Order: sequence, then structure tokens, then C-alpha cells
Amino acid sequence: MAAGLALIYAYEQRLETGQFPQDLSGYHFRDRLLKAHLQSYQREGDGIRMVFYVVHPSVSYWYDSPTGWGYYPD
Repeated sequence: MAAGLALIYAYEQRLETGQFPQDLSGYHFRDRLLKAHLQSYQREGDGIRMVFYVVHPSVSYWYDSPTGWGYYPD
């Protein structure tokens, strides 16, 4: 899943630099069509929040580093 690989990239950057990247411009999607599934990436303080969809944009999933995974509608 593209979002999962982008998340791994963000954590790798944190290991290398001590902080999450400001954005994902340094991440190169293997499948460019899946890039559209990543709806947002935000660095918030020492954490990150990524929002994406898998099949349809009406169902959003997110990863928030302090609280973990979630989805809408729940």
C-alpha cells in the first residue's frame, strides 16, 4: 500500500535526521497513480498525521503518530 510505504519513509527520515520530514516531496511513489490516494500529510509538532483512501475517497483512513490508526466514517 502506497500510504504505508510513505509512512515508512517518514519514520526512516526521523531516524536519520531526528525529526519527521516537513512534507513528502522526497518520497517517490512506486505507482504514481496511488499518489492521489494520499489526501494529506502534516507534521504537527514532533508528530505526523497522514490521511488517505484505499478504494473510494468517501472513506478516509489516517495515521496519527500519537494516537495510531483510524478511519471515517466509523
